[in-house]
Amino acid sequence: MRHASVALVLLVVASGVIYGASGAPTSGARGIDIAYALLTQSEWNCLRSTNNHTVAIIESWRGVNGYNTNAKPNTDMALAAGFTTIDYYFYPTVKNDAATQVETCISKMTSEGLLASKPMIYIDIEQPSGWYSSCSSNVAVVTTLVETFASLYDSTRIGFYSEVDNWKTILCNTCNWSSYALWWADWDEVKDCSAYSSSGNKFGCFSWPLLKQYIGDYSECGIGVDGNIYC
Repeated sequence: MRHASVALVLLVVASGVIYGASGAPTSGARGIDIAYALLTQSEWNCLRSTNNHTVAIIESWRGVNGYNTNAKPNTDMALAAGFTTIDYYFYPTVKNDAATQVETCISKMTSEGLLASKPMIYIDIEQPSGWYSSCSSNVAVVTTLVETFASLYDSTRIGFYSEVDNWKTILCNTCNWSSYALWWADWDEVKDCSAYSSSGNKFGCFSWPLLKQYIGDYSECGIGVDGNIYC
């Protein structure tokens, strides 16, 4: 996942219309994910109709840049295009107070009506250069993030986006959040999650990922995309 202000869309998997009894989307469901870029309605329409995408995951917080003001209009256009479920991801920064970042984000999302449907919010753990060199310091930051989300929102609707090297480098492979949902990044171009069973891919004591980012940097509807598959 990247955080430049250029148009970038990541294909993601999930679908509110195929939730099972457990509340989890069915294996193989697909959708899209976007970063900061503000798309057009025609782009959302195209992304919805391509490969039967039904879920959008939208960046809500972008590190030092704060709240993503494009989250609301992108959400509205995604819903108008026919997406049935909208989730979000939260990219933190260690340069600002962790609790304040969550408080501000939740306040903004609540005021814009983005949390009414109880969407998932994935905490984005990547880019080690943007974190402390000390794993214990990083664990403390993430602990504050998780605790604040749990206090102001819902701990059962919080997950993590990461991959093995980033998690190990930033958090020294902590198992503190192994019960949370994992959005696993592994660009092996394989549309299933079987590779996670390999000891070299497992991390954080997560038993199994909820979804997998399996490919990056190709074009969908004229937009740079990454592909994901629900596990």
